[in-house]
Amino acid sequence: MFESREQYGALVMFAEHRYYGKTQPFGPDSWRSDPSYLTSEQAMADYANMLWELKRTWNATDSPIIAFGGSYGGMLAAWMRRQYPHIVSGAVAASAPVGQFPGTPGFTPSAFWEVVTRDATPAGGAPEDCADNVREAFKQLFATGATPEGRQQLQQQCTLCDTLADEGAVKTLAYWVQGAFDAYAMGNYPFPSDYMTGAPGHNLPAWPMRAACKFMTLPPSANTADSPTGVDRLAHFRKSWSPAGKATVPGMSAPHASAGVESGILAPARRLLSSTKAASAGRANEDLVVSLCKAAGMLYNVTGDQSCFKLDLSGPAAGNTGPWDYQV
Repeated sequence: MFESREQYGALVMFAEHRYYGKTQPFGPDSWRSDPSYLTSEQAMADYANMLWELKRTWNATDSPIIAFGGSYGGMLAAWMRRQYPHIVSGAVAASAPVGQFPGTPGFTPSAFWEVVTRDATPAGGAPEDCADNVREAFKQLFATGATPEGRQQLQQQCTLCDTLADEGAVKTLAYWVQGAFDAYAMGNYPFPSDYMTGAPGHNLPAWPMRAACKFMTLPPSANTADSPTGVDRLAHFRKSWSPAGKATVPGMSAPHASAGVESGILAPARRLLSSTKAASAGRANEDLVVSLCKAAGMLYNVTGDQSCFKLDLSGPAAGNTGPWDYQV
């Protein structure tokens, strides 16, 4: 886009979408108060009005306009070309899931999560046992959350600020974790980025899905004579993350970690780890749930200032219950 600007002497403009950033018609988090003015059709009408007025003001009615966008922005770019062909001469729509709606030919409900899962497999550069361990961890999370005692255990394991009142709250916890893995896949860049964190200047590491998967696996060398034992690695694992400090990845430097701090998310779990390749990958079920929440914490504590986690499905997890489903 910027290269083309130089080539064609074009002007590049970014327009803020209604209900985002400072464009809040009803105050902060306007979509919670009244989302009735938040639709993709209304957003495109905003852009069309803006572009038409700018072309008139600048006496540039003969200048072509090309819409650019990626993901939802790509959807808007493609739809703008279709809905406003007299304003938009062309569109570049990258990773735009314009067909991912029920009733659309070729629609597959699981398509998005198939791509997310692929990022957690060797095909996506992740350890071999990551995806299986994540699946097993979710099973254990729901099994543990079926009883009041289990929900109290989950609160401690995941360092949640509030108790899990019922199984519906356990489902919210699962969505919260899922939101993190969705974010890792959507922002799975080979360089550090704050694209998905919702906290400018606070980056996820390069290849964030691979980094999250480090919490869900043990290196094959963990039980060799030349490397720390499984127990030693688990002891380090327990100290590698706490809400009060930066989320860190085992095997990576941790300049912001709080030394000596052990969080409730890492409940006592010292045990020998088997080297089997099954879904548990040598991890006890309790450890898998702890690790799953640690992996999510890499996103939700990217700022390093969280003492506990609130299950707020906005921000990075907004795809689960926020404005997304309404606006498209």
